[in-house]
Parts: sequence; structure tokens; C-alpha cells
Amino acid sequence: MPAIASPCVGICRFGGSSDYCLGCGRTAEELSNWGTMAESQRQRVWDGLPARLAELGIVVSLLPWPEIDILDYVERTLRSSEGTWVFGVYG
Repeated sequence: MPAIASPCVGICRFGGSSDYCLGCGRTAEELSNWGTMAESQRQRVWDGLPARLAELGIVVSLLPWPEIDILDYVERTLRSSEGTWVFGVYG
């Protein structure tokens, strides 16, 4: 497993006027080569993602939830079948 984690969010979709994935902001080439990229290459991709996502009009923010609130949300949404959950996504 790479030391620099994948930016994948489990939404792989290309389209429109951009060559970037609408989920993570990477190109198809970056997606397919992620596992074999050098750490420095992965870091360059990560460094460029905020600008790419802004270009796509995608705003990402980290929710300031404490662990107990996250666990409660996960349990509640899984029990009530609200939302979509993706586990085991790598790349």
C-alpha cells in the first residue's frame, strides 16, 4: 500500500469539458498508474487537486465531527438505508 494514500472518493465519473474525474480530480492516466507511481509523483498529483476540483466547481470540506458523531451517522444511515456507502476502494 502506498505511503501517500489515494484521493479516490468512490465516485469515478468522467465527462463534460474536462479530462478530470468528477470524484477525485485525477486524470484517467493518473488513476490507472496510481499504484506504480513514485511517491513524488503522487504528491504532485495531490498538490494539484485543489485547483482541479475548483476548476470543476467541486468544493470539498472536512467535517469537524468528533468520532462519536461519525459512528452515529454511519450506524444511522446504514440502518435506515440512507445514502450510499463504498468500502474497499483503492486506487
